[in-house]
Amino acid sequence: MLSRPFDRIISSVGMISFCFTIFGCATGPTGPTVAPPTPTITINTVPSGADISIQGNYIGKSPLVITAPPNYTGNEPIKIEARLEGYETKEVSLGDYHPPTDEVLTRPSNIFLADPIPVGTKTIPAYYTFRNSIDIKLYPKK
Repeated sequence: MLSRPFDRIISSVGMISFCFTIFGCATGPTGPTVAPPTPTITINTVPSGADISIQGNYIGKSPLVITAPPNYTGNEPIKIEARLEGYETKEVSLGDYHPPTDEVLTRPSNIFLADPIPVGTKTIPAYYTFRNSIDIKLYPKK
């Protein structure tokens, strides 16, 4: 039995060192970092096999997958054109519009902490968000 305080400290440090040796650090294993998946948008047409152009540039035949803008957001809609022999050409715009908004900037009140004081505004610009897929129905020519 340890009766002296110094012996107790030495014993405690020894036990802590033993635990770190056996169990390692609390941060966990460090493995290779995996990049997040690239965001994509799938374009389908009914019937399939249509020629797809985006912003006027030919991309390929449907169904196809394109790389989406970061965070599925952008400054303008994505213009998609689908053409198939014997069917009407169809143009669609992909993107949900979010208008600009004003955010009120505040600072804490020195008198009443629950009542912040407005100090100005900040405008958040308009933007578009995109879904991860679109289905385009083509109709036969009349």
